[in-house]
Amino acid sequence: MVTKVEIRENWGKVEKQVKKAEESLKNNEIDDCVYFVWLASENLMNTLKTIVNGRFTVSHKRKVFDAKRYFLKGILKRDYSKTVKKLSQLRLVAAFEPYTIVKKSYTKDDANQFLENIKHLKNEVETKLRSERVL
Repeated sequence: MVTKVEIRENWGKVEKQVKKAEESLKNNEIDDCVYFVWLASENLMNTLKTIVNGRFTVSHKRKVFDAKRYFLKGILKRDYSKTVKKLSQLRLVAAFEPYTIVKKSYTKDDANQFLENIKHLKNEVETKLRSERVL
């Protein structure tokens, strides 16, 4: 089981990942931005799942399902499932293109939208962590 101390330590990673995504976008390093946003989304969904259910998941599909479920249950105010799903699909392109069978299909505007959505998710997760006295 992941402890509150470990969640707090991981929260520092999330903040760094979001900051690196912002810096990458500013520097027109779109692939890096998408990759860091994806990392943040993975950590945010695992953090939320750990707080809500007491465990995390390594399944990317499960994180999409959880994002939808937490929205429907009112745990999240927004439905982030489409963003989490798209980022999971694009992560390989962002990290390994041109060495993937999937071709790049995102723009700087898309990367910015992913980043903004994940920043909203981060705010919602942070609120939950504070209400649970984890942060």
